[in-house]
Amino acid sequence: ALRESRGEGGDDDPMAGCGSEFQLVCDAGADAYARVFHVARRKDGVAFVLKRAVLRNLHEQELILSEAEKVKKLMHRNITRLEKVWFSTRGPLTTASILLEKCEADLAQVFLRAKERAAGPADNP
Repeated sequence: ALRESRGEGGDDDPMAGCGSEFQLVCDAGADAYARVFHVARRKDGVAFVLKRAVLRNLHEQELILSEAEKVKKLMHRNITRLEKVWFSTRGPLTTASILLEKCEADLAQVFLRAKERAAGPADNP
């Protein structure tokens, strides 16, 4: 179920900085560096992944921008497309937001399916 968020909230609003273009679908989890959310573009319902990370210093911001420029240049069907990157600052905290095309399967699932296809149907005596 989609959750309402206008993208104008504070640090606890995952949609902060998105304006009204996207709508929160669900919290997808977190790792040591970032929190990940499934979002949908309001105008057409296309699914994306929003990754938000609090930056510790200016160097991390520079690294994200550099990496984003490299990823945006990659055009391949097996690489997730980077939609956009933005930063927001509230008080002493700067948050990086990275909007990516949503993949329907993780890489492990893709490899497993490829391995199953390569093995062919099981032999039944």
